[in-house]
Amino acid sequence: MLGSALQRCKSPTWSPRSSAWHWLWLIGCCAVTPTLARAQAIKLAELEARAVRARPSIGGADARIAEARARVAAAQSAYAPTLNLLAEASFSPGQRLVPFPYDATNPNSDPTTRDYKVAVITPFGAGNALTPVPRYGVSVDLRGNIYDFGRTSAAVDAAMAQHRAAEADAHRTTREIVRDVRAAYVRWATSYALHSLCERALHSAEERKQRAAASIEEGALRSADITAAESDLGFAKLELHRASADLDDAREDVGFMAGIPLGPEAQPADELLQLGAPPPTAANAKSVDPALQTLQEQRSAAKASARVHDHAFTPVLSASAQAGVQGQSGSVFPLYRLVVNMSVPLWDGGGDRAIRSQAEAQAAQLAAQAEEYRAQREHMARRSAASRQNVQQRIATADELVRLCRLRISQLEEGRPLGAATAPDVAAARATLQRAETELVLAQAAQAQLALGLE
Repeated sequence: MLGSALQRCKSPTWSPRSSAWHWLWLIGCCAVTPTLARAQAIKLAELEARAVRARPSIGGADARIAEARARVAAAQSAYAPTLNLLAEASFSPGQRLVPFPYDATNPNSDPTTRDYKVAVITPFGAGNALTPVPRYGVSVDLRGNIYDFGRTSAAVDAAMAQHRAAEADAHRTTREIVRDVRAAYVRWATSYALHSLCERALHSAEERKQRAAASIEEGALRSADITAAESDLGFAKLELHRASADLDDAREDVGFMAGIPLGPEAQPADELLQLGAPPPTAANAKSVDPALQTLQEQRSAAKASARVHDHAFTPVLSASAQAGVQGQSGSVFPLYRLVVNMSVPLWDGGGDRAIRSQAEAQAAQLAAQAEEYRAQREHMARRSAASRQNVQQRIATADELVRLCRLRISQLEEGRPLGAATAPDVAAARATLQRAETELVLAQAAQAQLALGLE
């Protein structure tokens, strides 16, 4: 893009007045080109942040946290009373209101009332025994528990334990997503480095073929001597095709893990393969393992759920207050009621005991899983310590081998004009160098995996 702009400026048909926009276009290219180059380099931290935002499993974990939070609020609502507005209208026979005259001789009679209304039940056989009577009423009902001997507090504790377990599981999900992105990124960086080695090998093979062809034209080599150079070029092309396929697969995996498509021009930006030694095992042991924390919190939630059913047969002391009006036919009467009630469960058919046993069994299962996971983690820590030492030795050995191979090639190239080295010798030395460089890349990739906690 930039070269074409400069070429236009050098053209004999170019004039500043007629093509002034070319300068603006050239300035824009100079400003945009570095941005595009930087946009092709993808950083690991950017992919991790994108994956955490884009992966659907994060939304599912957030939904589980919201569900657990709502469960806590539902359990805590048992502490608050309930208020209801009751309205009733019915038609039914019996208990008809009939007037009762005022008795002046009765000292308990109300002198301000000339008659009373009393409910009379009409027996069968009477003419109005089946006559429906309208009844109606409106009242406000307030109910709540005074004391339930720890039943509500146990339910709240269980809900809060489930909320902590949901948060731990969300943290574990996030860590697993980050781990998947890191593993894919290391593979991508490794494939990119190996692809670069294959490209250099191909260019070197092409140069050797060109030199061989030139030497044949000069008469220094026979025409049959170019066959070795062509074979080396063919093998280099095959290696590059295989490396290109691996690179495309690795880039596709990174894009899938991060939830963002990556084009062929994308390349890893971080020098992961040049990372230093990973932190010691003691430092890693102090960090909280989200998977182990999730198992522990789920076990605590199961035990808390079992404790809820310990209060299945405890008494419940409750109270209710009701106030309103009640009417029958054309008469309306005031209504209020205050009730204190104690309920003692005696038998439920064994349902609570079965649920409690189920929760205890689940807690025991989670405890066993946590113990097994802890043992596996200790085993992996010991393996990581051994792998850390081994990979450092591999890097040092491969690095020294690369240096020696390059020195060997230099010596052969210097001795070749004198007849001290042949083309097959140089080709074999270059193949050894590529193998050594490949081993160095693989060792550096193993070190990067240890440094990122991917052991």
